[in-house]
Amino acid sequence: MELKEETITFFVFIIVGIIIGIIFDFFRAMRKVKKYKEKYIYIQDIIFFLLVGMVLAGVLIYKLEYGLRLYLFFSLFLGVVIYASTISSYIVKVFCKFIKVSNSIIEFVFLPLFLYKLIFMTIYTFLSKKTKKYCNKFYNMISYLHKLNKSKIHKIK
Repeated sequence: MELKEETITFFVFIIVGIIIGIIFDFFRAMRKVKKYKEKYIYIQDIIFFLLVGMVLAGVLIYKLEYGLRLYLFFSLFLGVVIYASTISSYIVKVFCKFIKVSNSIIEFVFLPLFLYKLIFMTIYTFLSKKTKKYCNKFYNMISYLHKLNKSKIHKIK
């Protein structure tokens, strides 16, 4: 590679480091907005590493054609450090606002479904209790009639 190509590759990997920082801050903002259980945090971490791996693999294949150099790790680290020290806190705030707004929109859109579910479950619970009560009464009546009928048959013989 020529020096010009090496310099371009160095700056491309600084940009990739910034992209990795942005992806990290998105997951960080998700955890700031809502507290997740530990198993969901593991899933988020796996998704993060898969995304970062895909970004790195894509850039390595596209830009370097599988060539790997030591200075690329330095440029990735430099990109993450530049991002973290300059605009990371602002991006986290933007992501937090975005996540809160999108959660509000999702709740607003799905609110009728939650209401229908609540109404349906209330009606279902009421009807199932009443049905069970009347089925028990009917069963008791049938078993009483059966006992009466059985006792009359035995007396006739």
